[in-house]
Amino acid sequence: VVTALWRGLSAAHVATVRFNFRGVGAGEGAHGGGRAERADVLAALDAAHALAPDGPLYACGYSFGADVTLTCTHPALTLW
Repeated sequence: VVTALWRGLSAAHVATVRFNFRGVGAGEGAHGGGRAERADVLAALDAAHALAPDGPLYACGYSFGADVTLTCTHPALTLW
């Protein structure tokens, strides 16, 4: 679902940001048990907001990513 959303939104020319958590894939650093990864989510939200400051800001993720994302708040985040 997350990949389908990313592809569909990108195809519709909606600004999107996709990232790996620290220590995953090409990500630097080491896994932080969820706490440190909140900083990764917040950095991604900041980057997305900078790309489209006037648009709504949504976040989604797989499993661990969704769990960490649900613990984050961002002033531009749209909740539904």
